[in-house]
Amino acid sequence: MTALDVIAVLDLLTTAGIVHWIAGGWGIDALLGSQTRAHSDLDLHISASDAATVQCLLAAAGYAVANDDFPFRLEMVHPSGNRVDLHPFHLNEDGTARSQMKDGGWWIFDEEALSGVGVIEGRPVRCISVNEQIHSHLEFEPRPIDRDDMARISAHFCMPLP
Repeated sequence: MTALDVIAVLDLLTTAGIVHWIAGGWGIDALLGSQTRAHSDLDLHISASDAATVQCLLAAAGYAVANDDFPFRLEMVHPSGNRVDLHPFHLNEDGTARSQMKDGGWWIFDEEALSGVGVIEGRPVRCISVNEQIHSHLEFEPRPIDRDDMARISAHFCMPLP
């Protein structure tokens, strides 16, 4: 999924007034300010109340549901092979959010976690913060690509990894 593919998806959401946060590999590259590797998908956090609208917007752009794990995750794929992973969460009035996990528990995003700002193709984008990226990568067995992403984040922001 190229940077221009990402911008096209973000434009769809922005035009419709959908607030979103980039996570995963593209979120890391946005925080770093440049693309550091190839990406097969785009991870987006959106409000659960916007999930149906986002699904319709992406469907109109040619995406189809490939994996429906709602309310945890909804993966959509384009005939080009591009994938968008939607991660719905519930936004709270105090600036925090919570996302349902597969095990039925809740992942909590504090205000700092939702404060990330990065850049893709010169465009400022809202993304999950550096601290939240690191925290979320501790919750699964990292692949080599995840270890590389964390090493880049650590070096760029002079943050030791746990």
